[in-house]
Amino acid sequence: MEARAPDLAGPIIGWRVWRIAVDGELVSAYTPAGWPGRAPIVAHCYERPGAHEAPDEHCVCGVYACEEANAALFYAHRSGSAVVGRTRLWGRVVEHEAGWRAERSYPDAIYVPREHFDGSSETVAAHLGHRYGVPVHVVDELRSVVTGPEHAAVTPRDVPMPALPEWVARRVRPQPLAGAREGADPATAGAEPSPAPSGGNGLLRRLLGGRS
Repeated sequence: MEARAPDLAGPIIGWRVWRIAVDGELVSAYTPAGWPGRAPIVAHCYERPGAHEAPDEHCVCGVYACEEANAALFYAHRSGSAVVGRTRLWGRVVEHEAGWRAERSYPDAIYVPREHFDGSSETVAAHLGHRYGVPVHVVDELRSVVTGPEHAAVTPRDVPMPALPEWVARRVRPQPLAGAREGADPATAGAEPSPAPSGGNGLLRRLLGGRS
């Protein structure tokens, strides 16, 4: 059973995964919601627009994160996401079996695996570090975040996102690029559509059904 938590004075740190758009913006795993740089993503309910604020304890809306890194890694492989990381959650928060659904979120640290980007991993990490202003680490593979020591973050650099491997770009649904959203209503910019209902209980059903 999910439990509603009050507004929090400080952020929760959870684990989640992202895909990467061709312009270098992080994108949610199962929706085309882009995560803006230097500003939080804000949850809105797309199941019942305007019916309630997100997240709501009786809905599935909100920005999702897992409590454990291993759960996020399962999510990464199931969704075909390219990078994994920690994210800060704040505002209204609903706790569930695998982690949390939150009103607002912003990356806390990002891990770029060499297994997905080969020789361009350092440049990908430098771009993300400059874009989001958070530590970005290069690791050998996604599971290195739980099996290996954490290496020093890559130095951020204002460089273009290199050409992404075909499978990475193919996993990202069509969406407006970051530049095309300039001038959008700040209340809806970067909003993340709600995940689909889980249709059942248990960790894996929640991870696969409660998609964000």
